[in-house]
Amino acid sequence: MLLALPYLRIGFNAFIEGRDIPLFRGAIAQIAGYDHVLFHNHTEEGFRYAYPLIQYKQIRNKLSIVCVGEGTEEISYLFRSGKPYRLRIGEKHLEMSIEILNARKHPLQVWNSMISYRICRWFPFNSETYQAYRQKTTDQARRELLEATLRGQIMAFAKGVGWRLPSKEERPIICRILHLSEPVRHTVRQARLIAFNATFETNVSLPNFIGLGRHVSIGYGVISQLQKEEELF
Repeated sequence: MLLALPYLRIGFNAFIEGRDIPLFRGAIAQIAGYDHVLFHNHTEEGFRYAYPLIQYKQIRNKLSIVCVGEGTEEISYLFRSGKPYRLRIGEKHLEMSIEILNARKHPLQVWNSMISYRICRWFPFNSETYQAYRQKTTDQARRELLEATLRGQIMAFAKGVGWRLPSKEERPIICRILHLSEPVRHTVRQARLIAFNATFETNVSLPNFIGLGRHVSIGYGVISQLQKEEELF
């Protein structure tokens, strides 16, 4: 089923370091109002366990917000606040202006051909899949597990934006990792996690700069389509 997914990327002129993105999210959520859950994904009952529809990024070393689906409507509360874009990020005070405002409908579809993507600072594992990864004895077996994990994360994105994928019999979701970096450890919320940079191909059309994997709301697992030559660095 073809779905035209609302998509919005807001790029600011302010530079940021990757470790400061959670502080950026907190500052934006404060301006928009904490009663708007999609800005921070916390509820009175706990955490909103669903694909984040407002995501905070470092793209070309600058601040960005990427919104999909309902997030493209919710982001209006940031603009309705009437407050200037003056943020405190740790010890830094930033005055921001918007450089990029890219609003469109992205056609989501499963194709017969493959599309190549880059993914950066990708956290593929939860505790269960990490143990399964460690138990694999060959590089090929580990790569196959990572491909299955990435395919599942693409499917989780589809579910999160309300896209009903075709059945396996109609058109299977294909995902192949073409290149995989050595694992790098990152500390996120006091947890040490393993991240990869990779290139992969899939027959699923995905919007540029969305995240896949864990902690996508704070800038991890950012993808970009290789054919569009839009670099993240």
